Amino acid sequence: ADGRFHLATSAELPADISIDRLRMRRSLLAQFDRDRQLLDKNPQSEAWDEQKQLAMSLLTSNKMRDALDIGREPIELRERYGMNLFGQGCLAARRLIEAGGKFVTVFWDCFGQFANGSWDTHQYHFPRMKELLLPGFNLAYPALLDDLDERGLLDETLVIWMSEHGRTPQITSKPGGGREHWSRAYSVALAGGGIARGKIVGETTPDGCE
Repeated sequence: ADGRFHLATSAELPADISIDRLRMRRSLLAQFDRDRQLLDKNPQSEAWDEQKQLAMSLLTSNKMRDALDIGREPIELRERYGMNLFGQGCLAARRLIEAGGKFVTVFWDCFGQFANGSWDTHQYHFPRMKELLLPGFNLAYPALLDDLDERGLLDETLVIWMSEHGRTPQITSKPGGGREHWSRAYSVALAGGGIARGKIVGETTPDGCE
């Protein structure tokens, strides 16, 4: 319950730089920009301007920090998401979306059994799925969708659950049984953003290989 998310140190204003000093740096940067405008405008320079503004806003605004402050949420809601890294990451994602974020990624990760919390089941597939992976996912994913829906954000937010590849349809003979990497067929779940609920698109061969 006392877990928190923090911005990387590169996104924090260094302790030895005051706001006045930051303004002086910004003024110097503006002088460079005026000189640069003598050069032809091109898409690359426009993209640089946008990134520069984003970086400056990150240093001077508390909007991102406030969005990451999941401690502002009721403990009951936090528990709905699951009191683990992935669950609280999904809650932080909802707060970032609510704050105006356009593209938010939550990576699966957790602490716990098997000395490896990643969604990787090359060995001990069934106990890993039953005891570690699915319990956390089964809390966080529906909690995120319900929370977005209750706040009127689901219709305008496309939630994509996917991985970089699928898993072999057959269980291997590795200790505890496992599933290897498989790129020929795998599932992606979409929700919100106008996606029809309960609709299945596409199919595999009967054995799930392609």
